Amino acid sequence: RLALVVAFCRTLKNAFYLLGIEPLNEM
Repeated sequence: RLALVVAFCRTLKNAFYLLGIEPLNEM
């Protein structure tokens, strides 16, 4: 279950990165 959460977070990070947004760097 933890691996699924990590994969989901990476997918969101990649999606935001493609959009030119890096929210993880501001948190």
